[in-house]
Order: sequence, then structure tokens, then C-alpha cells
Amino acid sequence: MIKAPFKLFLMAVLTACGSEDSPKGSRSSDSAPRGSDFVSSQVCSECHAEQFGRWKGSHHDLAMQHATEETVLGDFSDVVLEHDGRTTRFFRRDGSFWVNTEGPDGKPADYLISYTFGADPLQQYLIEFPGGRYQCLDVAWDVNLDRWFDVFPGDLVEPGDEYHWTGRFQTWNLQCADCHSTFFEKNYNQGTDSYTSTYQEINVGCESCHGAGAQHVELARQWDSGRPEGEPLGLLVDLDKSNAPEVLNACAACHSRRTAITDSHMPGARFEDDYRLAMLDIDLYHSDGQIREEVYVLGSYLQSKMHQAGVSCVDCHDPHGLGLWLPGDSTCTQCHSPEAPLDRFPTLKQKVYADPSHHFHPPESEGARCVNCHMPETTYMVIDPRRDHSLRVPRPDLTEALGTPNACNECHEDQSAEWASARIEEWYGQERPAHYGSALGSVLSGDPVGIRSLLALPFDEAQPVIVRASAVDRLPPGEQVTLQVAVGLLNQDELDSTLRASALASLLEAPVQLLVAIVPRFLRDPARIVRIEAANVLAGEAEAQLDDEQRKSFEAAFIEFEEAQLANSDSPFAHLNLGVVFERRGQVPRAIAAYRKALELDSGFLPAIFNLANLLNAAGRVDQAALLLRDAIERFPREGELQYSLGLLLAGAGQVAESVEALRMATLAMPDRARIHYNLGLAYSQSDQKIEAEGALMRALRLEPTEPDFMYALATFYLEIDELERALEHANQLAAAVPGAPGPEQLRAEIVKRLEEER
Repeated sequence: MIKAPFKLFLMAVLTACGSEDSPKGSRSSDSAPRGSDFVSSQVCSECHAEQFGRWKGSHHDLAMQHATEETVLGDFSDVVLEHDGRTTRFFRRDGSFWVNTEGPDGKPADYLISYTFGADPLQQYLIEFPGGRYQCLDVAWDVNLDRWFDVFPGDLVEPGDEYHWTGRFQTWNLQCADCHSTFFEKNYNQGTDSYTSTYQEINVGCESCHGAGAQHVELARQWDSGRPEGEPLGLLVDLDKSNAPEVLNACAACHSRRTAITDSHMPGARFEDDYRLAMLDIDLYHSDGQIREEVYVLGSYLQSKMHQAGVSCVDCHDPHGLGLWLPGDSTCTQCHSPEAPLDRFPTLKQKVYADPSHHFHPPESEGARCVNCHMPETTYMVIDPRRDHSLRVPRPDLTEALGTPNACNECHEDQSAEWASARIEEWYGQERPAHYGSALGSVLSGDPVGIRSLLALPFDEAQPVIVRASAVDRLPPGEQVTLQVAVGLLNQDELDSTLRASALASLLEAPVQLLVAIVPRFLRDPARIVRIEAANVLAGEAEAQLDDEQRKSFEAAFIEFEEAQLANSDSPFAHLNLGVVFERRGQVPRAIAAYRKALELDSGFLPAIFNLANLLNAAGRVDQAALLLRDAIERFPREGELQYSLGLLLAGAGQVAESVEALRMATLAMPDRARIHYNLGLAYSQSDQKIEAEGALMRALRLEPTEPDFMYALATFYLEIDELERALEHANQLAAAVPGAPGPEQLRAEIVKRLEEER
């Protein structure tokens, strides 16, 4: 059975809606703001007209709007788009905007556009569905080219799939609303799988960043001529441009790829108390940390020297208008110039950068622009280019070593990375500083030097925290070296909360006594992400070893862990997470219920299918487990993992003939998976199909010629059918592969003895 390891799964951020006319919900916490605490951006404009003027028309202002003649940018004059074999028609009816397109049942239907979403470079549209849902149409309007286009071209998703535009993972309430409206409350009802979502302002207004403003307005109206000295502002957040951590904390909640661990975020709350940031996972970032998928800036910016030097978001960006303070390269040269502000950034070099002596390109050319070398673009959603905010130096040498992109070859597509490396050496010399990408990339490349660097990287305080934590995440789970790294980190007095959480997560498969000795003190950690991770790794066998005081701390932290999952209870991932932990705690009925809940939300959610089948099988309910897998195979006939799981389950239950067929189908779906051929060979052998067994076992060994299990299987197979010379050949291979191991030597001795007896 395939069992997904526990992790806090990330929600992919999409595009977002809600009902402005719906009643404003209130939070259960006494400290949470009420609807009456909010005043709206329009009220703020009475005193802050200049800031309001810059905000008006910004991406924050236009994040979400009612669909009206003024807000809808797309062409709804009975226009038709043909895409991926589907037809979508945009038209008007009774003064409203409509679309005719494929619905959840696969049939075309008319849908009313309720809201617009964004305004540049594309505009998307939200449609109301039953249960309080709003779905984001997968066809958008290209604002610059005046055309309709498919946001995910070539990626045809069938109706009924959760990634279809009508499916769960395209739902505004789940995926994106909390970042596109002010003080969004999801209000999800698990029992009915429905929403009564609310927000205080339809778009991203003043109070999204500064918090509810009623108290501030009340105080301000008492001030005749400005705020008296020492008088409190009455705002949760009063951002000081020079306070880079506070500014970053304000922006991070939305400009990041993260998982929420509370049911709603309050402005001013610490990021690590409300969210778990995605690390530099290889499916999100390239090996050297450059952006691969849409990660919304924070994860890349945290890698930058700018961040480490104390540069804040608002040093470059107007927080109200959202554009750059200065045009073009002036944004960079305000610091990177002979007049560098050393009083604030003492590590700056006072030198000329905007000159061919630095960039080696013709002045005014695209190659001379700072951002094209140091912030290359990646385009998402077909037409939306985003710049990498890690602000790195181009490294074509890493392209040669790791296959990562580099800014040079993004422009010079007709040239090789070797050519680009030669130009870099010619201009700047041969010496290239060591880069953490070599260590992070060693997981994929298998480079032994890089792997040694990976073990040292978490302790390198000169490197960004997100890089060090990502190095921990990439270490092999359960291995001794991983445990040594984690313990070494956790024994340090001063350690960032992100590193503490990653180090704790890497202990998930550690021996119980080590967990009990190291982890309990983190149950009372100041950061919620750390307390949650501590509860997660202790849950199960280790928690039974805690003393009374530790047990109290564990129970409190475990409640926070459960709350963190239930904050995303409209996602199947949350229930999978709960199921895995309940299973570790021996709470089998709760684990089964959690997996079934995940499948209620997404009947095709494979990790929950595998885990539930595994748990049912372990509980002796083999028929139910097999039925679950067979039902999934009927719906997903090309999913080889399902056939593989069914084959293993049936083999374990003694149903060898049925096992053979399932494993055979699995090898057809995944022909390069050696272990499947191996298991098929064993099943063939048990069912006395010797020729087929030999072929399957030989295929396994050809795919992985150094795997001892396969050598042993062939040696014993040939011994059983009395082909002793061939048995000895594989036994010799096995003994050489695991020198000194007693089992292979005993097997070889037995074969030699049989050969001597026959002679």
C-alpha cells in the first residue's frame, strides 16, 4: 500500500468573490474585530485623500468588483471562443453579463457573471453556484490584446474533476478570497459542505493592511489640529517605512505561497502564527531557488541580499498605488550608485552600476536594464509575467551543473549556457562564489560533494533562513544524518521559527526516546507553527511517554494542530492530514472518518484512497479495501498506483491469481518501476507461472541492476527450479553487493553444496 507521509499541504492561490450585501459575520474570539469596527476606505479618504488617490484604481482597489458596465472589460457582444474542443460564448442578457460554457455535468449552460476579478494584464470572472460558492471561469480577458483566452491551454480538465473550473480547487471561498477582499471570513459548514462567506470590503482596502479603523476614526475626529504628542493612533498596524520586518509582515500574508493555520488573519499578527510558508520545494522552485511555479514573491525575496540588508517592500514599491516609486532603473540606482546611502545600508558599494563597465551591454538596451539580469521574468496564466525577487546574479555555470535557468540565456536563446559562462568569466573573472543551489540540487543530481554541503547548509548563518530550512526539508526522512542535523539545530539557543519548525518536522520518523528528549519544550514555543509541528511529531507512541506537565502542553498544542487543519476543512488535504495523525495515535475510527471525509470532498483524491485502503486492510476489512481500490480503478483506469496497491493487497490476502492481473496492469502503466516487476515476479512464482516469473524478475533487475532484493529473488527462484548454475551467478552478485552479510553467504553455500552433490 502507498501511504502518503504527513505534511501541512499547501493551498494553491487562484483568483477570488463573496456577497457584499450578505450580513457581516463576527469572530468568536473576544479580541477579534466586529463588523462595526470597520469603516471602509471611503471614510479613510476624508483625512488621507492623497493616499486614497494613489490607491484608487490600483490592483488592490480593482482586486474584485461587482460586474457592471464600468467594471467589466471583456467583450460580451455574443463572442465565441473555441478552445481545447470546447466552445465558450460571451453575451449579454437583460443588462447583465453571461457566459455559455461547459458545466459540471459536461453540458453547456448559461451562467451569470457576478464579479470581476483583477484588471491587468487579465481580468477573470466569478460565477455564483449553490452552497454559497463562487467559481472562477477558466477563460479570461486579455486586457492588452483585447481577446479571450484559455488560462490553462492544453490542460484539458474533465467535468467532475476538482480542478475543472466548476470544481473545488477553482472555488473563490477556498482558494483566494482572503487575499482579494478586506477581512474575509470563510464561514464554511462541514455538515452541509456550504459557505456563508462574508467580507467587510469587496476589495483590498485600507483596513486590509492597517486593521479595523473605527477606533482610529473616533480618535482622529477629536483632534482639531493633528494628533497630540504621544496620543495612540488607534490602529492595529501603523507601518514605519524604515521598519523592514514590520513592513514585510504586513505584505507577507498575501504575497506568499503558504498554508493558513488559523481561520482568518488579523493585520499585525505575526506571519508564523497564522501561516506556514512554502519552502523551496522542487515542484515550486528550481534547484537554485529561482521561481518555477507562481509563489507570490515572499519565498524568493527572502533569499535576497536586499532582504538580509534590511530593504523593505516599500523602499521600492508605493504601498498605496503599488507601482514603483521611481521609473525603471532609477529604483535600483537610488541605492546602487556612487551616492549609496551608507547611513542606512552600510554594506553597499559606492560605485557606478548603470554603465557598460558593469553590465557590458549597450546603454538603453534591454540587456542594460537592471531587472532583466537580476529579476528575470516567468510568465503565468499565459500572459502574466512575474519577476523573480531573489535579486540574484546570473549564474549560467549553475545551468551547466543543475539545469536551472539563467538570465543570460533567457535573452540569448540561440546561445548555450557554456557560451554565457564564458562571457561571465571574460567580464568578471573566473572566480564564482559558492552557491546554495549546488547543495539543494544535490538531492536530484546525487552529487556526493553537494550532499555533504547540504548537511552543512542548515548551520550556515550567512545563508537566508528559508534556504537553510529548505535544506532541512530536503534531507532523507528517518536517516541518521537527518536526525543529527535536526538535533544540532534544535539545541541552538537562537534559531528562527521557520528553522525550528523544519527541524522538528524532520524528526517525524525519529526513535521515540529521542523525540521525548528533544521535542516537548517546543510545545510551548512562542510561534504557533512550531507548537503545531511539535504536537505533530509527538502524536502517537511518543506522547504516551510524556510526563504530566508535558502532557498538558501536548494537549494544548494538539488542539492548535487540529484547529490548523480545520481552518482548511473545505479542502481534502486537511482531512488527509488529520487521518494520518489519528492513525498514528491508534484512533482508527477517527482516521477512517477523516479519510472518508477527504473523499467526500474529492472522490478522486488518491492519497486518501491509498491511506484508507491501507487502514481498512490492516483492520482486517480486506474486502472493503479491495472494493475501494476497484471503484477507484474503474474511475481512473490509467492510474497505475491504484493497480499496484490492489495487487499488493490481494497478494497479502492470498488471492494470488487476482493479484497477478492487478500487478500486470500496474507494470503496463508504469513500465519503468522495477519494484512492480519484482512483485509481479513473486506473484507469478506463487501461482506456478515459472516462465512469466523469470521474465518479470529479470526485468526488475535490468531496471535496477544493483538492487539486492532482486538478486536474492532470482537466486532463490533458480534454486527452487534446480537451475543451480544460474542461481549461483545471482548469489555471487548478491554477496558482492552486500559484503559480509551472513544471509547471502549462507545462500551461496547452500547452492554450492547442491552443485557438489549433483556432481
